[in-house]
Amino acid sequence: MTLFGHSYDAALEQFLSSAPRYRLAVLKVEPSAREDMALNIGLDLAKAVEGLDRHNEMRFQFAVQDAVSRIIKEHTFADPVLGDVVVIENPGILFEPALRIDVSDVLQKVSRNTLTILLWPGAVTPQRLSFLSPSSQYAINQSEINYIIL
Repeated sequence: MTLFGHSYDAALEQFLSSAPRYRLAVLKVEPSAREDMALNIGLDLAKAVEGLDRHNEMRFQFAVQDAVSRIIKEHTFADPVLGDVVVIENPGILFEPALRIDVSDVLQKVSRNTLTILLWPGAVTPQRLSFLSPSSQYAINQSEINYIIL
């Protein structure tokens, strides 16, 4: 797997050989960084929710969840060595309060069967992913998910 011109094959193969419960890898990137093979979740999800009816909150929440699942599935590809892979960038929209997305839950569900590479524009520690800065109110507590930091 080559991202931003750097190969991560050895690190990912070693991680996957340990049979982790979740197949999640995090690569810290600059907020403006874009990778050609990555799913721009911010752009695609914004387009998907743009036309949704917000009058019925429950239907809206289900539609958002369905859109996230569909978009990720559409951008998952088969790597001959690593298996099913999805590379996700621009995750800021996942923290939009109106969408009520449990980002940690999304990552857990996807990474159970798919190698999920999250291009993260913020602080990365083994227990916490902070969006844009370490003091951000938007963060993912990763204490329940084993993952590799690339």
